[in-house]
Amino acid sequence: MIGTCSERSSDYVKSLGADHVVDYNKGSISEQVATMTHLTIDCVYDCIGGDNTKEGVTCLKDGGTIVTIANGGAVQELCAAKENGKCVGKAFLVQPSRTQLNAIAALIDEGKIKPAKITEMKLDEIVEAHKASETGRTTGKLVLIV
Repeated sequence: MIGTCSERSSDYVKSLGADHVVDYNKGSISEQVATMTHLTIDCVYDCIGGDNTKEGVTCLKDGGTIVTIANGGAVQELCAAKENGKCVGKAFLVQPSRTQLNAIAALIDEGKIKPAKITEMKLDEIVEAHKASETGRTTGKLVLIV
């Protein structure tokens, strides 16, 4: 598994299960992945959208799949236009339900998935929480305790 992050988050992303890390600050993601010649990319999960979706498609092996939560309108088009073979593009949005949340909780309890780091802040720290969120440099999730 390859994770994409800044250098400062490299150890955290590896702790979540990434075998390799690509630093998005060091140029093209697809070019960095291409240097890992022993790897073939079966699936890309795109949470960013924009040009990152195109980079993800470029990284895929022929017949690979890209799943996006951020660029649903373009993903099928990008896959159809892939230069060296086609890929499968899928887009989705989540509408959580009690059943889904219970299933996710069970996966966490069983150790099958690891949740993101959670930083808890009191409601009266909402200004600080908002400022931290706006920096784009928080790791994991910020949670306000009411």
